[in-house]
Amino acid sequence: MLTHRIKEATQELAENAGRPVRYLASSSLRKENVARDIAERDGVTEGLVCVLTAVEPCHTFTVGPNREAKKLELRSHPGKCLHQYFYLIDPQLGWLNVRLQTWFPFTVPIVINGREWLSRELCRKGIDFERRENCFTDLGDVSRAQKAMDRQLRTAWPRLLDRLVRQVHPSHRTLFGKDRLHHYWSADETEWATDVMFRSSRELSALYPRLVQYAMTTFGSGEPLSSARSSAFWASAAVSSNSAKRK
Repeated sequence: MLTHRIKEATQELAENAGRPVRYLASSSLRKENVARDIAERDGVTEGLVCVLTAVEPCHTFTVGPNREAKKLELRSHPGKCLHQYFYLIDPQLGWLNVRLQTWFPFTVPIVINGREWLSRELCRKGIDFERRENCFTDLGDVSRAQKAMDRQLRTAWPRLLDRLVRQVHPSHRTLFGKDRLHHYWSADETEWATDVMFRSSRELSALYPRLVQYAMTTFGSGEPLSSARSSAFWASAAVSSNSAKRK
């Protein structure tokens, strides 16, 4: 059974890396927090942090009879199955997670944070910066940092994402015997954000009350409170894939 083979491969992968596989029975637990607690507890700075599993809604297929056509047909329907969340600290991309559906079509959403990725690039280039949560509050060289960010737009995404899948889903190569199926990648959810930077804190202090007032009188109650608390916008990127032949 394909699902059983995926579970076995995941268990073997985690054991070889010396990392835990933990089932989460409650939907109230935030997986991101659980994974970060494990990383901090075990001092993980690179590679696989943990695998968190949970039964969640999915989209899957079954084969059933069509009485009018007098033949079997493939039917798409919602369901529930076990999902595996692989939390990684990648040398290039930093903190990310890969979510593997253990039922056909074995979809693999991957969540990547562009700011996390940029932080790694700035460190490699020796560019000083300050980062508070998911925003940059200071950059030693804004021009070079912007160029590094722009290079993310020229990423060879299939090659990058296929590399991540190979790290956490080695059984994919042999699931369908000699038929090598490739992932068809698409952007499932994406967020774009712009950091507005000031040359002096005095200029920002003079303008900030007006910005907060504008937010409170223009947007809904949730947006200005969130913006005032973080004093920045959040940015992330997400991509997903379906197990299908490339077209």
